[in-house]
Amino acid sequence: MSRVERYKTLMNNEKAPGLARRAVCNALSAWEYEGDVIETAALLTSELVTNAIRHAPASTCVIVRFAVLGGMFAIEVYDESPKTPARKTVGADSESGRGLALIEALTAESGGRCGTKPAGCGKWVFATLAVPRLPEHVIARELVGTRGVCLGSA
Repeated sequence: MSRVERYKTLMNNEKAPGLARRAVCNALSAWEYEGDVIETAALLTSELVTNAIRHAPASTCVIVRFAVLGGMFAIEVYDESPKTPARKTVGADSESGRGLALIEALTAESGGRCGTKPAGCGKWVFATLAVPRLPEHVIARELVGTRGVCLGSA
């Protein structure tokens, strides 16, 4: 089973969520996904990157890694804070604090999952979505290196 993967290193600032979202959407379009897959992935990307820049302000950058392996799309965001994200109880009129609940709901609805993995001095926060398998010609194009990195067969 082939894995196609891309990553983007971004400065930890207010532009990061938009830049990450654009990179993910462009990759998914190149991999011939559309509609709900792209919309859900874009929303997850925004939430994960926004959480990273909001809750790890000492990080100089965030790394966004996204891949398709078989029938799963994975998005991972690295920041330099070892603190694990925690779900908050928020009031109905609160303007923030719902990101983790939204990520959990979207991944569960699509047959995916979310969580964290410690790494170095920080962590990766990830979310996965069930997606259709990549067409063979897309995998072949990625293997040639015209669109990103493809890591062999599993």
